[in-house]
Formats: sequence, C-alpha cells, structure tokens
Amino acid sequence: MKVQIGSGQCPLHWLWIVGCLLGFSLPALAQSHQPSIQLHVQVPQAEPWAYLQQKNAPIDSPNQKLRGIWIDITQAISQHTQIPFKITLVPSARIVRSIRRGDIDLSFLGQYGEPEPYVKYAGYLFDMGSVIIPHADMELSSYEDLYEFGIGLVRGIPLSPEFDNDQQIFLRRYFRNYETLIGMFYAERLDTIGGDSVSLAYMIRQWHLGSKVGTPLLLHQTNVWVQFSKKSPNLQYASVVEDAVNHLREQGTFDRIVSSYAGTSWKVEQ
Repeated sequence: MKVQIGSGQCPLHWLWIVGCLLGFSLPALAQSHQPSIQLHVQVPQAEPWAYLQQKNAPIDSPNQKLRGIWIDITQAISQHTQIPFKITLVPSARIVRSIRRGDIDLSFLGQYGEPEPYVKYAGYLFDMGSVIIPHADMELSSYEDLYEFGIGLVRGIPLSPEFDNDQQIFLRRYFRNYETLIGMFYAERLDTIGGDSVSLAYMIRQWHLGSKVGTPLLLHQTNVWVQFSKKSPNLQYASVVEDAVNHLREQGTFDRIVSSYAGTSWKVEQ
C-alpha cells in the first residue's frame, strides 16, 4: 500500500490573493511552491508500526486510513521539513534489500551491530529493548533462568547475539506474528515470550494483560535510526531530515508517539 504524506502546498485562494498583490500569475506561484522532491520510505506492515485502521475494509476504501508509529513519525518529520513522503507498507525482509539497491530513499531501522556500509544514518530516533517477559507468577532474575522455561518467539526477529546463537536454549517455539504469540501466552501455553519491547508492550496493552505479566528480562538495547540508502537520488536531503529528527527527539516527540500506542512499559534501561 502506498500513501503520500505532506504536500507542502498553500491554499489556492491565498496564492491568488498574493499573486494579485504582487502581479504574479497563479500558475507561476503554484509552480514555484510545489516541492521539488518526494522521499520514498518503506515500513513494515505490522501493528503497532504501520497498519490499516479498518482491518476488514479494502485498501482503496475512501474511509481507509493508515495508523502506526512509523506513520506518525513520518508525518512529524514531513511537517517539520515541509518535504512530502510516500509511504509503502511491505514485509520487513524487503526493506533492507530495497535500501541496498537504492529502490527507496530511507526507512526506520535498528542498528544491531557495526554501521552498515550501504546506509547513511540520518538521525537517532529512540531506543527499544529486546526482552523476555514471563507470567506474573514467574521471575527471571538472570539470563541463566531462560534454560528452564519455554520461550515463544516471532520467527525472523533477532533478540541479541548471545541469545540468537545460544544452542543450549532448546525450548523455543516460533510463531508467525506477535498476535499469535500473545494469544498463546494468554492461553497459558507459553511460559515466556520474547521480542522487541515496543511490539510486546503494545500487544499486552491491547489484550489487557498488564496484571498477568512479570518483570521483563532485558537481553539487548537497540538504537533505532532513520537510515538513508547511499544509492538514493535524494541523498542530499539526509542532513535536512537529520536536523528535523534531532529537533523532534529533543522535544520528546518520538517518545510520545511510541507511548501513545504502547504505553510507557516499552522503555527499558541497560
């Protein structure tokens, strides 16, 4: 699905008034005010990041809207920079390939290791954690406790280098998405669940499970960045976006956006 955010255009009647006063024609004013670029961003189609508000309505329905953390963050950056963005919802696995090839201008991704050579980092957004969450009557006091319990995970979601490569954790069960994972946890068919702190906090909130979960065990903390493709034809605008991101982060905009979906329990400290 594609949607354009931010037009950067003034109302036409104001252009007409200004044109009359200054002796310019309306077409000339409108043309000069049109933004010269549009930044293309891909985001994963998954709650709470980017999703259709009306799940059962067609994508092209006139009342259909996009919701999610990445939608709101994109809109905030667009409003601050006056640069329009085109958003495309895609499977997560496609985003890195698109950035490598220069098929898109940018996306929002976590930095798990060394900086990627094909990416220009254009602004730090926030931190999120990789966590394991037990039931309320269980306690995870150390990493070694994970050897004793079954752990539900979403396939393809990395948690930490140590955990992902630990061959001694045998009791892992993988699921297609966070919705299925949280449903199994709700039915008490899983001892613990693992994933990113934002998605889990959102699902726990949606399922009203706050009183049924224990204290999370933090495995890893990840910086989330705006990442431009170095093959983007609009790479010169990365600095403009970065300035906007830095300003908005200092104003607490991104934390407020994430918390509006996931509450405050997504925040973790190393």
